Amino acid sequence: MAQKGDISNLDFVSIKSSLVDFLSKQSEFSGYSLEGSALNVLMDLLAYNTYYNAFYNNMVANETFLDSASKRSSVVSLAKNLSYIPRSSKAAKATISITTDTTGVLNKNTKIQSIKKLLLLQANF
Repeated sequence: MAQKGDISNLDFVSIKSSLVDFLSKQSEFSGYSLEGSALNVLMDLLAYNTYYNAFYNNMVANETFLDSASKRSSVVSLAKNLSYIPRSSKAAKATISITTDTTGVLNKNTKIQSIKKLLLLQANF
């Protein structure tokens, strides 16, 4: 029975290293140069495929939990399981009056702070 490779590290270099170690221990590949042959291209392909699958599965798993979901559709779907239905996908709006001492022109990324210091806004015009 063949020895299994290390699957705890899921970055490309570790995956490829694990593949090289696995193949170099096989009797069928004794005497092969694994770094300088067409097998190297196949190991790259297998390592990339494994890396992409690991990344995709991690993203899918993150979207199944409310704490780690980043897509709105995933959060809405998970919230429905808790008997909560979001009413809107739009953010809250506020009407703000600004009094200036100068020309009344605000530059891009001007920071505005309220008098009560409850709100810190960044204006992007």
